[in-house]
Amino acid sequence: TGKIFINGLVTHNNGNLGFSVRSAGSLVVGRLESYDNYCRSGASRSGFGYTGGTPLSCDVLFGDGSSGTLNNFTADFISSRNSAAGGILVDGQTMSYVIGRVEAEYAETYGFADFSTGPGHGVVNGGIMRGNNQGATAASAGAAAFQCLRSGSLKVNGVIFEDDQGSPTQNSGMYIASACQAFVDNCHFGTGLTAGSEVYSATAGTVIKFGDGNTGSLVTRVRGNASEAGGAGTVTVTYPISFA
Repeated sequence: TGKIFINGLVTHNNGNLGFSVRSAGSLVVGRLESYDNYCRSGASRSGFGYTGGTPLSCDVLFGDGSSGTLNNFTADFISSRNSAAGGILVDGQTMSYVIGRVEAEYAETYGFADFSTGPGHGVVNGGIMRGNNQGATAASAGAAAFQCLRSGSLKVNGVIFEDDQGSPTQNSGMYIASACQAFVDNCHFGTGLTAGSEVYSATAGTVIKFGDGNTGSLVTRVRGNASEAGGAGTVTVTYPISFA
């Protein structure tokens, strides 16, 4: 229930998660770098690499979906690279967070995901999503680089989406649930995102408001009011708006 402070942490080459804080009153992270973690339970080491084991959900975990409560956290910088599962996951009963910069590169599935129970409020003020979806799950929600599947609000500002590789195909830049009010500004979207599925939603009625500072392929195609089909639902993308 107390407050945890962490700064200057590097974790790598583990046979499990690289980092997790499952329960705390609040958490403050300065700089956290996690890379080359195998993220599989029951894994055995064979030579340089890990083999076997059941895939876990992520490399870096904030909160816990089954027990514990992380009320809130702030982080200056978080990075995850080469995860054998997802990259960075916010889960459980996490109620709010502010991240200065997030970098997620070359994860097996998503780069950053918020699967907390909500309603919650998240802010991401900068970062990069690059080369995620190494598992080539192009037809699923898991292919989205940045995901938020809870109620509440989310603001994403200044994130570069370079998940535009041709092989494996990146299905979408964002996967947002309809219950979340999402605001996106000053982001850049790579040119290779699958046309017609740049924003993915499993439920109809999702609304994402884009500011006028975004650039790249997604905003080029959806200037004005437009609907981007993805998954089982339809996402309404409103562009541009000005933020107060």
